Amino acid sequence: MKLRTPLTSFIGQKLGRLTIIDIYRDAKSNILAKAICECGNDWTGYFVRVQSGNTYSCGCYAKELKQKSFKLQAMKRRKTPRKKLTGKEGFYWR
Repeated sequence: MKLRTPLTSFIGQKLGRLTIIDIYRDAKSNILAKAICECGNDWTGYFVRVQSGNTYSCGCYAKELKQKSFKLQAMKRRKTPRKKLTGKEGFYWR
């Protein structure tokens, strides 16, 4: 027989960027977790997703990745100097 870890033992634990505050059941018997993210936002969702690692943060991590990606794309599109055959500097689009 496999022993299960009591859900109350997860309270106070940090899973990803989320710190679990409370674990409870809703009207449909789903196990929900209430947590605080590193960024300060409150998060409520399915506990199984946090426990399995599918949910890492409140959504702030995805926003950060999107901003980094956008900055990299903008840097690639930026004009870069290039010397022309005449010896004068000019600009071109990559």
